[in-house]
Amino acid sequence: MRIKYKRMVFLREPEEYDVELSAFLLQEDWFLAYEAGKRFPNLISLNKFLSLGRGNDGLIPSRWEPFQLTEIEYQELYREFNERDRLEREKDKGLGRNSGDISSP
Repeated sequence: MRIKYKRMVFLREPEEYDVELSAFLLQEDWFLAYEAGKRFPNLISLNKFLSLGRGNDGLIPSRWEPFQLTEIEYQELYREFNERDRLEREKDKGLGRNSGDISSP
């Protein structure tokens, strides 16, 4: 799933992006707070955030057309993040590091 959004850069025209939803979420402070705790937000929380149509990466505000995920879209996104984490854990094992799982809501 893709999302189109704008970053509202100070004293410049907004920068427009069209990226995978997972890549977008990894930039947003709101989502990173969940990920830091190794938790994936539940569907209700994620939809509340996506319905706002605004967020930030800690520095630059962003805007998008508000929307919500269906249960199926949410499950696909959840699987995508679990696969990403699995690959990172495998990489970390090869480097002798330990990382935890992202748990479901």
